[in-house]
Amino acid sequence: MQNIDTEVRNVKYIHTLECSTSSKLCDSVIKHDCGVGQVLQSPKTIPNNSDVDQHSGKSGQDLRVPVINMRGKPLMPMRPGKARVFLKQEKAAVVQRSPFTIQLKYPSGETKQALKLGIDAGYSTIGFSAINDKNELLSGELTLRKRISKLLEQKKHYRRARRNKLWYRKPKCNNRSKPKGWFAPSIRHKFETHLRLIEKLKKILPVTKITVEVASFDQQKMQNPEIKGVEYHQGELQGYEVREYLLEKWKHKCAYCGKSNTPLEIEHIIPKI
Repeated sequence: MQNIDTEVRNVKYIHTLECSTSSKLCDSVIKHDCGVGQVLQSPKTIPNNSDVDQHSGKSGQDLRVPVINMRGKPLMPMRPGKARVFLKQEKAAVVQRSPFTIQLKYPSGETKQALKLGIDAGYSTIGFSAINDKNELLSGELTLRKRISKLLEQKKHYRRARRNKLWYRKPKCNNRSKPKGWFAPSIRHKFETHLRLIEKLKKILPVTKITVEVASFDQQKMQNPEIKGVEYHQGELQGYEVREYLLEKWKHKCAYCGKSNTPLEIEHIIPKI
């Protein structure tokens, strides 16, 4: 059970019937209180192609260009400047652009260091970072698809349209069952994308160890380290209804104009039009 402000995040305001969420005043109140007025920008992935100065990143980064030998086996990444020289001298060729990877055209040794690959598993973005004992050699982010449920809904409608033309065909629902270990398509996509990303990185980097972050966060314990047991169910909403809680929170006044002694309505952060 999360903190009460999280629970009622979507019904957070009390306002009069005269107030409109389209006004500048109301819009500014919503943005200020919700924190969405601040633009959240994730750190951009530093390009690792041979024509970009990679030393402009944060300290501890020494981003390199992945290298594979003539047999397609991964070698230790090299500096962008050296990769540029190899390309000009035609000692190497570009095999892929994302991430920028080159393949040597001459026989070479296979001396390698131990590289550790870290995966930050996320709902919409996967972060990855390859490091050795001293520096970070490669890092980036992969954005996952977000429209799978809508695409499946569209697929359902197309199929229904086809089935309506074949009324004599036996119902599909009577001979289908979910196998053991079944996952929803959106969950399966995220899982398989993590595996594909790891396999792709293993083809261009001599990875010896993989670490995947799967930690879960206890938001209530972050605010109250002593919380335990039934206390998780005894939040600020205990004994309150949502409306009564909001009236108490805003002191029976409109959240936008401050009027009192008038009929008040519950409102969502994003109004339903």
